[in-house]
Amino acid sequence: MLPNWLNRLFFDRFVEVYWTYDLATKAKVAAKLHAAHIPYRVRVRGSSGPMRSARGLIPTIGLRNAYLYHYTFLIRRSAMETLPADFFHDLAR
Repeated sequence: MLPNWLNRLFFDRFVEVYWTYDLATKAKVAAKLHAAHIPYRVRVRGSSGPMRSARGLIPTIGLRNAYLYHYTFLIRRSAMETLPADFFHDLAR
């Protein structure tokens, strides 16, 4: 039997649970995960081609500095298994 920390290291991986391009949505989701005491990680990557090319339109519609990055929320698989099934349904509201 492995110690708990080794078991978590080898077998309890992080899984993707939510992704967004919007910084405001990222803040809402992070606040809800934090309030539920769920440890999470946020992976940040540059946005892909269509979103990068849409940035020319963004200042005209008032979303300056939005859609520059792709935010992915990751939580441990064991934490996800303890949550109710509908926890992620309206996470960004």
